[in-house]
Amino acid sequence: MNPDKAEKARGIWDDYCTGQLASQVHMGARAGQSPVTIPHLLGLSSIAPEFRLVLCDLWGVVHNGRRAFPEAIECLRHFKDIGITVYLVSNAPRPASTVIPQLRGLGVSDDCYHGVVTSGDITRAAITGELLFNEQNDESAEFLALSKTSCLHLGPERDVALFEGLDCSPLPWNADVKFSAADFILCTGLIDDETETADDYLSLLAEAASQNLLLICANPDIVVMRGANEIPCAGAIAAAYQTLGGKVRYFGKPYPEIYQACLNKWGIDSTQRDRSIQSNPEQVLAIGDSLRTDIAGARRMGFRSVLVTGGIHSEELGVNPGELPKPDKIEAACSAAGVTPDAVIAQMAW
Repeated sequence: MNPDKAEKARGIWDDYCTGQLASQVHMGARAGQSPVTIPHLLGLSSIAPEFRLVLCDLWGVVHNGRRAFPEAIECLRHFKDIGITVYLVSNAPRPASTVIPQLRGLGVSDDCYHGVVTSGDITRAAITGELLFNEQNDESAEFLALSKTSCLHLGPERDVALFEGLDCSPLPWNADVKFSAADFILCTGLIDDETETADDYLSLLAEAASQNLLLICANPDIVVMRGANEIPCAGAIAAAYQTLGGKVRYFGKPYPEIYQACLNKWGIDSTQRDRSIQSNPEQVLAIGDSLRTDIAGARRMGFRSVLVTGGIHSEELGVNPGELPKPDKIEAACSAAGVTPDAVIAQMAW
């Protein structure tokens, strides 16, 4: 980016953050902190030139599981038009190769973005040993030590593409499940997420926890919106398993491996093979609708972030599509999540 343009862009962002170009939310001070001001953006066009890479969430931002949002599609194209690399980053527990056709069916065409990275991709890389773990903890060490030749697959049949080409044989999760036959549990979701909740799995999860089986969660999301319906995800199962004393290793947002994969991909895709963005994380903009995953993950990596308030938090924030939340609502949500975005926007728009 031209240095003069970059400096101008930084000034525009600073103007937003001082309230000169957008309305503000003044958040009450937390212990030992000064009040936080969160700018409300009407569109992303003015701040876009500051960034070289956009990592954009899918569910709740680009589509709702039923259809794509036209304003979001237009915004993605504008990012590309001004030379910004756009990756769609999803906690879908399937390979990107299977997500892309689904996106086309929803109205998200290939010309809207440069690439797709999913938690399914990261999980596969972990199973094959291709993944360099960013987080070294007990669960990571245990997973690396497993033989990974067989696992119990807890999730819907639509996610079996995750296992294609792997040496790991998935065993079905059912009432007659034999925990002794598996090296670990791989959870991609609920078998019937339209009718079930995590509570329906507590009995078998308790038995698995008692046998010290590690659970790999391929989608850290707790819930997602499918149309107007809230659908439980693999993260809900993983949280229940931890409550029962089970050990869990997560792959996907907000954990660092998926973001590192994006940065590595950017370095490979860049025509100049420019890896300088690795040391300039503020040149990355993360857009998402979840404080717990999208915003927390961005903060962890040092990226700038914009929260789309019309997604998964819409009921909590008391907003209808296109509406911005009241200051006390966004304050409460951020306080509960323990993380604050750099800005909020009602819906992704240019």
